[in-house]
Amino acid sequence: MNDFDQLAGICPGVSTVREVTSRFGAAARSEASEGGFLLHFESYGICIVVARAERDAPDPLVDEVLLTAPSERKLPCGIGVGHDKADALAMLKRSYRITDEFDDAIYFLPCSRDDLLASVEFRAEEVVVGLELMLRGEGRFEQ
Repeated sequence: MNDFDQLAGICPGVSTVREVTSRFGAAARSEASEGGFLLHFESYGICIVVARAERDAPDPLVDEVLLTAPSERKLPCGIGVGHDKADALAMLKRSYRITDEFDDAIYFLPCSRDDLLASVEFRAEEVVVGLELMLRGEGRFEQ
């Protein structure tokens, strides 16, 4: 089964900032244009997003998790950062229900949870440059 509801052990809507920082250590913080904030764990290739609605909570819930280089983690179907774009697209189409497909990213449902959306990002590259798992819905960072 290729279903998943977490990346790097981080589950949007369930994992908290405290849990993530206790596992990965200190992070570089930056502001998100939507009013939330991002925490970058650069040596792990992990970035988490906290939505505006959670921003001031004592221990905010993670809204999104993004894996980029140098992360070596992979999706259950075997796709990871650096994977060939054509091969990744074929694997995703065999493994998941695709919701949107663009030149620079493909979005899909990663599991039976209807509040989660995942994407594999290519940007202008011919390889995977990012894996993302996010909460979707009103007021979120849905793309």
